[in-house]
Formats: sequence, C-alpha cells, structure tokens
Amino acid sequence: MTSYTISKIHAVAPAAKRLTYIPTRLDPRTLLDTLVRLGLTVPTKLAASAALGDLKASGHYFTVQEVDEALSAANVTTSDRIHLKTAMSRNAILRK
Repeated sequence: MTSYTISKIHAVAPAAKRLTYIPTRLDPRTLLDTLVRLGLTVPTKLAASAALGDLKASGHYFTVQEVDEALSAANVTTSDRIHLKTAMSRNAILRK
C-alpha cells in the first residue's frame, strides 16, 4: 500500500458514528424509554399506559416512516431495528 492509500483509510475510520444501544427485553416501560432516547415524542397518554403495562390502551401509534427516520438518525443496527419494530408491533403502537 502506498502512503496515500493509508492516509485515506485513516481519514475514513474516525468518522464512524457510535451505534445506539437497544435493550434486549422491551417491556412497555423499556420500550417507551428507548423511543424517548431515539428522539421520538411520547405523549402523556402513552406514558400512562406504559405504567399500567398495556400500550394498546393508549390508542396512540407511531408511523413506520417516523420510526425509520429516528432509527437512521441514531445509527441503529439492522437486527436492532427489526427487534424494536417487532416489539412496537406486538404492543400495537406501530402502523403504516
């Protein structure tokens, strides 16, 4: 390798963003805490439902586009994206 190539490789490496941590167990309260960390606005009604352990009761949902934008901005891995969306779908707070 030439020194030019090595300097190009070195210039690219530090620019990588850190990955956002998504917990393994996503119960209603942990799920909402994760959504807040991703920068999504969580309404009071949804937070109150999470305290009771039933997010379906709130009647609030997030769109797939809204969640995808937040996940992209937070640099979340593909497996964590699937894990989070599955948990949201299971709790009936994710819609098209």
